Amino acid sequence: MEALVTAEKRRALRPRDDLGVEMARQGVDEATLDAVLAQLVDGRLLRVEERGEGAALAYELAHDYLLEEIQLDPAAQARKAAQELLAQKLPYYARDGLLLSADELAIINPQRQWLALSDEAGRLLRESQAAVAQRKRLTMGAIVVAAALILAAILAAVLIQSSAVQEQANLQGTAAAEQAIIASTAVAAQDLAARSEEEAMARLHAVETAQAQTEAEQAVSRSQELAARALLALESESVSEAYSLAIYAHKTSPTVESQRTLYTVLQSPLPERALNSPQGAIVDASFGPDGKRIVSAGGSGGTAVWDADTGEKLVAFQGDTEAVTSARFSPDGSRIVTAGTDDVARVWDANTGQQLLVLEGHTNDVLSASFSPDGLRIVTSGGEYAWLCDTECDQTARVWDANSGEQLLVLEGHTDRVSSAAFARYEPYIVTASWDKTARVWDAQTGQELARLEGDTRGLTFASFGRSTWLVTASADTTAHVVDFWAVDQIRELAILRGHTDILTSAQFSPDDLQIVTASHDRTARIWETLSGRQLAVLTGHSGVVQSAGFSPDGTRIVTVSAGSALIWRHADRKAEVGRHNLTDLLAGFGDFRLSPDFQYLAATKYDHTVTAWDLATGRRLARLAGHQDRITAMGFSHDGRRLATASKDGTLRLWDVHSGAELVAVSHGHGDEVVSVAFSADDTRLVTASEDNSARVWDA
Repeated sequence: MEALVTAEKRRALRPRDDLGVEMARQGVDEATLDAVLAQLVDGRLLRVEERGEGAALAYELAHDYLLEEIQLDPAAQARKAAQELLAQKLPYYARDGLLLSADELAIINPQRQWLALSDEAGRLLRESQAAVAQRKRLTMGAIVVAAALILAAILAAVLIQSSAVQEQANLQGTAAAEQAIIASTAVAAQDLAARSEEEAMARLHAVETAQAQTEAEQAVSRSQELAARALLALESESVSEAYSLAIYAHKTSPTVESQRTLYTVLQSPLPERALNSPQGAIVDASFGPDGKRIVSAGGSGGTAVWDADTGEKLVAFQGDTEAVTSARFSPDGSRIVTAGTDDVARVWDANTGQQLLVLEGHTNDVLSASFSPDGLRIVTSGGEYAWLCDTECDQTARVWDANSGEQLLVLEGHTDRVSSAAFARYEPYIVTASWDKTARVWDAQTGQELARLEGDTRGLTFASFGRSTWLVTASADTTAHVVDFWAVDQIRELAILRGHTDILTSAQFSPDDLQIVTASHDRTARIWETLSGRQLAVLTGHSGVVQSAGFSPDGTRIVTVSAGSALIWRHADRKAEVGRHNLTDLLAGFGDFRLSPDFQYLAATKYDHTVTAWDLATGRRLARLAGHQDRITAMGFSHDGRRLATASKDGTLRLWDVHSGAELVAVSHGHGDEVVSVAFSADDTRLVTASEDNSARVWDA
């Protein structure tokens, strides 16, 4: 258990192979380790995770509250600190050749015999030790040389003065001329002593200059190291720590690296407020419909409602017997539904905390629960919360009457735990995500499976609809996928969100669907532009896995959950939404759409065989393009965004002026089947069309 805790008393996700190496140094064999791990997983003390096809498993403490029960002795804590410091420094050594400082070596060297050292780590330690020793030798050499020069100057002066005194005593009886010679000799001796002292001071100045230059070089190296550590903290640890490191780096030496790092860190957002529950670690949180309240789910049974502006706890719920995995408000804000590892979901009065209903039927942990848009029904999903799902675990989603608690539907078909289930906002659909690598869309009235989204490589952790027919899925393969569920037989991928470096835990749309916020095991939440897939911001102020993230109803705030706390972020920079507040409402009645290459314009088809174009910077409708007599099958913008090419089942290819709506060209495309793609050449002088008749044609644009 100690091996799964960092020196800062945080949970660590450790691959099985790493644990094997560490335990072997303590005399634990492989068979014993596997037996202990299996027992801890069965006891729900550890969570196990697959790291990929054919890869070893990774283990993590199942709950943050276990950290309080694990006491690290000082020696173990020192070993962990040394190992973690070395692991942090290795990437910067490999990439930039940055070495360890004397202070860092002082932390690592006493623990060296206990550390797992790769060849690269060994080289880093040897080179760092040599560099520190060299700096010490230079400093000591400079001091010795300076002392020797000063001593030589003093001795020379003393000898010259003694010689002059002796010579004067021997020649007292000489003539006046001889005394003049003696006086001249004494003056010469004094001049020689003065010159020797000047030379000694010059040499001392040279040594001091060289030492100052060495110290300046060391300051530059130290500043670069601190800047690298600030970026590392920004990526994986704490924004506040990154701020401190970046400022310290710039004060140490204002290098190019420190200036860039300080600028990068200052652009990173800081959370506005943190919600901490003494009843247990928070594992999920979401805003109420009025945006003034937040409901949190506690890993050890603590559900609470908070004031989103002040952070004050308004209501604490009592009644859950085990960990609560999810909590959501009803659409009118009067009720809350929670999911728990006691195999039930519960409905509560949001104002008093009184338990109203218990929804029983799942055979394992309930992983998610949420209301329908009208508040009359609830959908839940089931499976194992803390470890891998076996063939006997619950693999269903269920629909309930929100007033009576009666079970209405069982959605069956998944072959692994169902990690999330949610209603569509305006359509009679339910979307489920599962670790069987599929997301499925169901008829919310009959429970019939309507569509299946496949192609994921590891497993899906979350899926949700936006306001229209768009839905987003979060995957264990580090990506999120945005698709348009226009119809059962017309599912089209819109964007892939790439940037996270570990498993995603959730993905949710902003109120107007134009942005998505994702949460991940990589300790970040990220904000994306829906249509382009462009990353807009990274929320890095988390010290552990980010378990969930969601927008407030007005889109101006975001709540994330990590390391047992809920963090509230001010989302004031809405660059991607300037002038687009009504765009999603307009798109709700449209089908296919295309973005111009510069993301300035959008064109969308409609059932009446027309195309509507918008200016995304202002949200203004530019033109309605009418002329086709049948369904439009393909569209493509010119690179300057001013022209749009369309192909239709009516057999024609047409070219339009996007701003005026004027039809520029209309010709028969000549293909024997539907045109599925149309695109401009790089210089916009030609068009290419591709058809299901297995041919492509090039046109003069």
